[in-house]
Amino acid sequence: MLAAAALLVLWLPLRRSIWALPLLAATLALAGYLWAQQALEPPRRANHVSRFVTAEMVAVEGVVQQAEQLWDGSSRLDVAVDRVGTGSTAARADGLVRLTVRKGDPGAAPGDRICWRAKLRSPQLFGTPGEFNYPRHLAARGIYVTSAIGRGADLARISSPGPDGQLCERLRNTIAARIAKAVPGDNAGLVQTLIVGLGGGISPECRQLLSDGGLPHLFSISGLHFGMLAMLAYAAARWLYSRSERLLLSCPPRRILPLLLLLPLFFYLLLSGNAAPTKRSFGTIALAALLFSSHRRTPPLALLSTVAIGLLTLSPLSLFEPSFQLSFAGVAGLMVWMPRWQQHLDDKPSWIRGGGLMLLTTVAASLATTPLVLWHFHQIAPAGLLANLPAIPLVTWGAVPAGLAGTLLLPISPWLADLCFGIAGQVVALTLAITKGCLALPGMQAISLHIAWYEGIGVLLLTAALLPLTSRRQQLALIGIALLLLIMPAPIGYRLRVVALSVGQGDATLLSLADRHYLVDGGGLTGSTIDIGERLVAPALGRLGARRLAGVILTHDHPDHSAGLPFVLEHLTVDGFWSAIPQEQLEPNISEILIRRQIPVHTLPEGWTTFGGGHGTALNLFVPPQDADDPNDRSIVVHAAVGGEGVLLPGDLAVKGFDQLCAAGIPEPVTLLKLPHHGSRGSRPERFLDRVKPELTFVSAGRDNPYRLPHPSSITACRERNLPLYRTDHQGTLTFTCDGDPWQVQCFAGVSH
Repeated sequence: MLAAAALLVLWLPLRRSIWALPLLAATLALAGYLWAQQALEPPRRANHVSRFVTAEMVAVEGVVQQAEQLWDGSSRLDVAVDRVGTGSTAARADGLVRLTVRKGDPGAAPGDRICWRAKLRSPQLFGTPGEFNYPRHLAARGIYVTSAIGRGADLARISSPGPDGQLCERLRNTIAARIAKAVPGDNAGLVQTLIVGLGGGISPECRQLLSDGGLPHLFSISGLHFGMLAMLAYAAARWLYSRSERLLLSCPPRRILPLLLLLPLFFYLLLSGNAAPTKRSFGTIALAALLFSSHRRTPPLALLSTVAIGLLTLSPLSLFEPSFQLSFAGVAGLMVWMPRWQQHLDDKPSWIRGGGLMLLTTVAASLATTPLVLWHFHQIAPAGLLANLPAIPLVTWGAVPAGLAGTLLLPISPWLADLCFGIAGQVVALTLAITKGCLALPGMQAISLHIAWYEGIGVLLLTAALLPLTSRRQQLALIGIALLLLIMPAPIGYRLRVVALSVGQGDATLLSLADRHYLVDGGGLTGSTIDIGERLVAPALGRLGARRLAGVILTHDHPDHSAGLPFVLEHLTVDGFWSAIPQEQLEPNISEILIRRQIPVHTLPEGWTTFGGGHGTALNLFVPPQDADDPNDRSIVVHAAVGGEGVLLPGDLAVKGFDQLCAAGIPEPVTLLKLPHHGSRGSRPERFLDRVKPELTFVSAGRDNPYRLPHPSSITACRERNLPLYRTDHQGTLTFTCDGDPWQVQCFAGVSH
């Protein structure tokens, strides 16, 4: 922080010079970076709960701060811990723990004192490009430790809260439970999100529909809804205020009402969960109210910047969250483009002006947020421009007011409250139906773009933003640069690339032969509700520039290899699917997607099949006899080579499969070997090492996996042969590239070898 302080001291005498703005920006950026890095680390207090993270089971006691039921039947509790251990080993502790209850109702509400026995863990990243940064997400909420239990019955409820304990959170859960009874299906989760900010009840399928339709921003308590609530409250309060002549004479309503209305808005902020998007909205409205009451005119962008800096001072990690970036980018787009665009509608009839303003608002916000949407989600949603036209008024002026009316009526008449919640659910259902209709139109499906296009799209949007400030010659130059970036092929610095994705205790490998990409297996976590394809594989492919796959190769149909493939097959362009299993014997969810998306399916014959990779590369697939008792011995083996370098991916082959592979002959060269079956002892990896004599080895395994893989004997076998062993559980995603030269290795952490 000394460097930031030095820059600030340097800025003071130069604050009126041309260097003032760059110096101030550098000071704020450096201070923000250091503040964010500090926020990533747990507090250094000796009794903070992060000090009790061990591999042992411990008893934990604390008070529930927030509780949420999720769509899959699990529950999530944020618990303020005050004791860890039992009896004489118990120690006082403090800090928040996020507790996951996998099955069953835990029967715990905010304010309840609870106790459970489990391991305390520090949240970790998988180590895959593009993955959601869960540890940072939790750190932004002051949570640095997680825990999990299998059943709600494993949690003991010690005492209930007092009459005033956690009042807002208890009221929030009561409203959410009432909505769940009054509104059927997925619509209940959407109404809960709109009214009390609880989004755990929304299924992945519904979230995907909203994403493809460009509507995620509508189903959260954002600036749009908070602004609508503030406007309705101000209109009602102004009407009541104007009934009193004495009040009107003592103080104009615009001087006092904006400040008085901050109190009910603050209560709604607490009722809706005090989430980051809601705090941003409240902060913006509070600052605007102060300026409005004082008759002070402030440039809109200056107001937006002030709110952003204030929020980042309180929570610096918010800067990295997509919701923060998208919110401020969307509002900035409205401030930059709408005043100029709106001038063209001033002389139009009111019905054209109303529809035009809504369309232009959607376009401006979409243009401003497109680069960020591409970076985070790797796709754009053309249907959003069409679906938002009816969705915005339906949700903003239909579902939200109906839901808020139900909330106000709940203590008075539960029947009327249920009626209002039901109306909100019907409006939401209509919005989803319209969105599905828009997506069914030609050209309205979500489009995945190559990462190489992002720079060109960014320059085009920058040109649009600077249009009023630049000359015709400068505009043409910027457009020309953008078009060049879009049409120029991205440089490829390799002819053969192998990327072992870190997907936990599973297997997913991207094999790239110049510009042709093949995904070998898709990972999967057995016993987990996490969709590895959605959470890890697809984002990684987007970051690696592989949004179009020449082929997906399923080595064998075990969940840790196949469970992540449905999402990939559904959302990426796939030119072919290779497997040794006939299509009718594949998992139903995979087979259905292959048929619906008309992806060509190739059932490989036994033995070696060779494909021309192009650019001097070769791709070979070996299918062992499919009558083996062990499904692992039916795994497809993949070999690819360029020049004097080659890679062998043997799937989960065991002893019998290895003998069959050797009998059929192994193509050469093999200088890079993936240890079979995650490095298990039963696969006898030393036999592979002695047979192919690689120069490098790697293994795909999950951190602290229950199978203790790779097995110590496999590690020893590599060490005795002086072979480097790279591990996804220790080093994250591994990238091996070559252009006919020796392999270049890079771990996701950025350590090159």
